[in-house]
Amino acid sequence: MKRVKKALVSLLTMAAFAVLFQMTAFAYWNNTSVVMTGCSDTAIGIKWNQKVNTDTQTTSPTDYYVVESYDIKNDDGDLLARVPATQLSYTFNNLNPGVVDYVTVYANYTNYYKFSSSTTWYSSKSYTSVGSTRVNTLPKKLTKFEVASGPSVSTATPTGASGVQIELRNLVTGKVTYQTCYSYAPLSVPTNTAYAVRGRAYYQNYSNKTNYYSAWTGYKYFTKMTGTVQSKSNARGFTLKLKKGKGIYQYVVYVSTKNGKGYKKTATLKAKSGTFRITKIGKSALKKKKTYYIKVVPVLKVGNKKISSCLPGYTNIRVLG
Repeated sequence: MKRVKKALVSLLTMAAFAVLFQMTAFAYWNNTSVVMTGCSDTAIGIKWNQKVNTDTQTTSPTDYYVVESYDIKNDDGDLLARVPATQLSYTFNNLNPGVVDYVTVYANYTNYYKFSSSTTWYSSKSYTSVGSTRVNTLPKKLTKFEVASGPSVSTATPTGASGVQIELRNLVTGKVTYQTCYSYAPLSVPTNTAYAVRGRAYYQNYSNKTNYYSAWTGYKYFTKMTGTVQSKSNARGFTLKLKKGKGIYQYVVYVSTKNGKGYKKTATLKAKSGTFRITKIGKSALKKKKTYYIKVVPVLKVGNKKISSCLPGYTNIRVLG
C-alpha cells in the first residue's frame, strides 16, 4: 500500500510539474499582424507592430525579430533577416519582377522557468509568431499584347500575376474604359471610329486588398471597319465602297496576287463615304480572269500624328472579262 501511495504521489508531482512548467514557459502575447508597405520591380517593404508581452514575470521582452520566407531568395525557408527589437520594418532588395510569396515575422525572447522543487530560475530562448502576410514585387511587363479581329485583345498573363488590365480610349471623344482578362478579351467599340488600346499586368494582393501593376505597354491604334471591304468588279477593275468614319484621316489600298503577302500600294483615298475605282496593282493594270487580294488600311488621326490602324480590312475579288 505504501508503494502505491508513493507511486501516486510521484505521478501527481510529475503532473503538477508539467502543468507548472507549461504555465511558466508560456508567453501571453497580444497578436498583431504584418503588412506590406509597398513594392517596386526589385524591392518589397513590410512592417509590423511591436510584440507586447503580458507576462513579464516569466518572459523577457522581445530580444529581436526574425523575418522569414521560402521563395523570395531561397527555397528552404532559411533565415532571411535578424532585425533588432527596436526595428519594426524590413525591406527585401535585389529581387526580380513577378515575385509572390508569404513572409512570416517571429518575435524571439528569453523564457524563464524553474522546477517546482527548486528556487533556481533557468532561462531558454524561444519565439512566437508576430504574423504572416502575402507579399509581391510588381508583375513582369507584358511581352504579348495584340489587337486581333473582332476586334479583340490577345495577350498572355505573366507567371504569378492575377491578370491583365486593358485600357480602351476613344480617340474622338477621349472617353476611357477599363476591363480585365487573362489571355483574351473582346473589345466593344462602334464601327469606323478611331481607338487606342494598351495593357498592363496586375497582381491582386489579398492580404492588403491592393492591386499592383506593371508598366503599360505602348498603345495599339485601330478602327473596326464595317464588315469586310465591299467590292464589285468588271473588265476594267473593281469598286470599293467605304465610309468616312470618325477620327479616320484616309484609307490606303494595297493589292496582291497572293493571299496574305506581296501587297503593293495602289491608292490613297480620302476618308469620306463613297465608292472608289481601283484599276491597277501597284503601277500595273489589273489582268482579266485573275483573283486579287485587297487590303485597306485606315490611317487614324492621333493628335498631330497620322498612324496606320493595326487592324486592316481585307477582301478578295476576281476581275471579270
